[in-house]
This record gives sequence, structure tokens and C-alpha cells, in this order.
Amino acid sequence: PARMPGAGVAAGGGGTPDVAVREVMRLAGDGAAVAVVPFASGREDRGVGSVEMWNEAGARAVLVDEDATSARAALGSADVIWMGGGNQDRLLDALEELDLVDLIRVRHASGAVVGGTSAGAAVLGRISIAGRPDPDAYVRGAMEGRPALDLVPDTIVDQHFRERTREGRLLTAVLDAGGVLGLGVSERTAAVVEGGSMRVLGDGVVVAFDARAAEVAAKEGADPRYQVRGIATSILPPGAAWNLAAGRGK
Repeated sequence: PARMPGAGVAAGGGGTPDVAVREVMRLAGDGAAVAVVPFASGREDRGVGSVEMWNEAGARAVLVDEDATSARAALGSADVIWMGGGNQDRLLDALEELDLVDLIRVRHASGAVVGGTSAGAAVLGRISIAGRPDPDAYVRGAMEGRPALDLVPDTIVDQHFRERTREGRLLTAVLDAGGVLGLGVSERTAAVVEGGSMRVLGDGVVVAFDARAAEVAAKEGADPRYQVRGIATSILPPGAAWNLAAGRGK
């Protein structure tokens, strides 16, 4: 029988909570092979801390390098693909340059857990966003993103959410994209998505913005700002479960 897609795990940065590490190991199995993808960072020691974290958890972790052949080998045999923090545009640039995007999607579809923290979480949705809304939040076209991995389908994942007051950025991106759900993940918090449902683990909250049934007025006059009614907002603390398709708690 065909395997189900693996879980998608979006950690909000500021340190991956132990409960999320344990859950990934439970999903992937003892001694799981973890491929740590460090391309979001420009630091010399990038990814080293993540490799140590997964090895201490009982995994067999390897650091993926920017040699296309060895990177494909590491990802092709991984039970878990974990992407570290830094800059999500840098991460997507590297994945596209090395032709790894489709391979990650194939591995996820065949059951591998794919996740990341901070920038590594921001690339899990359909669209990845970075920077600030330009010229301002709630202005049409101010927060256009770029195509991302779409492993957590039809979403935009934002990170460091509560700590960096990113409500305006995510809401603007959701309205610009249309038809997507916005998931804002706080630090030391993880959203675990499996089969259309999401569970929240860790210390903080996940905020979900659902504008899929909202009433968006047509642009009138010179004012470029959105006029919207009926955006559904959910605040999901640790332990909460949520149905992504229906936009409600299970």
C-alpha cells in the first residue's frame, strides 16, 4: 500500500522545544536518520547545534552540505529532514539551485517527517514571506511572498510570531495570496501537521488567520488598503488540535 505523507513540523524559533523533538522521534522511530539542512544560515558552524540536538535525542543525524550529489544522497535516505534557522530566502535559493525541492516533496510524500525552525518553518507552506510589509501592513500587494515547499498545503507559516509582533505582516500576506491559511508560530512552540490536522506543542501559542470565507471589498478610489470583514482568528495553546481544512478545533 502507498505510504501516507509524513508530518510537517513548524517550530517558531528561539529553541526547539524538547516535546517537539520527542514527537518527531516518535513519528520517525528510534534511531531515525535525520538530514539537517543548514542552508538558511551564513554562519561557519551552521547546523552543528541541530546535529547535536538530534543525536542526543537518539537519532543518526548528518549535516547536509552544498554538494548536490551528497545532498541528494543524504535527503534520499533520511527519515527526517530538518531545516535550520537563518534567512528563508537564502534557504529557498539554495534548495532551488541544488535542485532539491522536488526531492524533499517526494521524501515527504513517501513518509519522511519534514520540519524546521524559524526560517526552516517559514518555507513549509505554499508561500514563504520575509521582511516587512512595504509600504505598510494591510496595503494591497505589500507582502507578496515566493513559492515555497507547500508541504503544509495552502498555508503561509510565519515564525517568532508573538515575540516580533508579526500579525500585520501575516494578515497582509494571507490577503495578498488569497485562499490560504496563515499560521503564526510563537517561539519555543511547534505546530505538527498530519493529514489535515494540526497539534500545538511547546510553550507558546499558534495563531491562525482564516480569510478564506472573508468578505474582501473591491478597491475603491486611491486608498490602497484592504477593507475586509469576517476574518476568523483562532488562538491555539499547547495541546490544542485544529482541523486545517475546516478552520476549527477538532
